[in-house]
Amino acid sequence: MSDRWYVEHDGRVLVTHDGDTITLPAEDEVTVPVQRYNERTLRGTAVVFGQAELDEHPHEWPRKDDLVHDPDSSRLLRHAISASLFRPVCGVVVRNGDEILLVKPKRGVASGVWTLPGGFLHAFEQPAEGARREVREETGLEITDVSLEATVSYTHDTQPYPILGLGFTAHPASEDIQLQAGEIDDAKWEPAEAAVEHSYGLARKVLRDLLEGSSP
Repeated sequence: MSDRWYVEHDGRVLVTHDGDTITLPAEDEVTVPVQRYNERTLRGTAVVFGQAELDEHPHEWPRKDDLVHDPDSSRLLRHAISASLFRPVCGVVVRNGDEILLVKPKRGVASGVWTLPGGFLHAFEQPAEGARREVREETGLEITDVSLEATVSYTHDTQPYPILGLGFTAHPASEDIQLQAGEIDDAKWEPAEAAVEHSYGLARKVLRDLLEGSSP
């Protein structure tokens, strides 16, 4: 049985009060129908995440954007709101003829694994510009013909928040690979079919779409 529930509808959150503290309701305090979509352990508490199924907008519920700034909000509530937000990540299929550029990061969730160059977008950064920046930072290459070809949402066991993966294709506009010190252990050009087998997650999704003909 879960300890607390995070219930949202149109950016508003169902909350309860523990004295002066605003926090997440227990299951018996959730009096609206809810479509559950995930469960996470946050700060040692099992939290169910769900979407309220309502016919009307819950004007009386506080906005999640206001709750994160409210000094009376509990740390668990703030953590749950943070965990409900997608983090945008880009991955780039850099194509040189029939070969794909793969990199092997030194740290992070893809440490030691062959994957596509890419990473988290900066705040207010345009996705295509983030794709160019990540390829440049990790490999020293400039890219052209940047095109969004696939999207996928996923989570990692070590991270409580969902990730929105943006898969791009591009072509190299320069030739010399210069690996980012401390970040990338190795890089190689590999045939697309082999690259699928040596990648995972967003990288594998984008590469499979490419090989199946959904990308030019």
